[in-house]
Amino acid sequence: SSPEVGVVYSQYERAFSDGHTLLLPIVPHPKKNFQKALLEANIISMQMALVKKQVFQEAGFFDESIPALQDWEFWIRASVFTHFKFVPEVLMKSYVLEDSIANNKSKRLYGRELIFQKHEQTFRVASPALYAHHAFNIGHTYGLNGNIAQAIQYLGKSWRARPFTIKCFGAYV
Repeated sequence: SSPEVGVVYSQYERAFSDGHTLLLPIVPHPKKNFQKALLEANIISMQMALVKKQVFQEAGFFDESIPALQDWEFWIRASVFTHFKFVPEVLMKSYVLEDSIANNKSKRLYGRELIFQKHEQTFRVASPALYAHHAFNIGHTYGLNGNIAQAIQYLGKSWRARPFTIKCFGAYV
């Protein structure tokens, strides 16, 4: 690949304990702005990526204060410094065990919240809709978990970012 490519990643198959499998990433390589695509969702798993040493030197290493989704936060930072190349082949198979971080909803929620806080301005600048989407999801999940104070905080951010969206307004109210 060209010299500006610092990350190469492929498709992979994720197998779950109930027997079903999922081919990821679902959207292999977005044609639009790649950093914005990474802000939308974590489309790359660390196990399926090859990363040049230089990318770690420029973007830094994993933020160990984040309990889950550290790879997503790293990709957001790395996308500022390098290009990504997709290999459209299944080159890895992973198994999600019962005690996997992927199954720990509270760690994933807290990880998502920390990533949102750390990159809040980046989300806001990328798109008010994207910012509102993440704030809404965090707030909604806190609400479902009974943490009303946290829910109101994030649903308020969502509504302020998209004040004329009924979903954001209704959830906040």
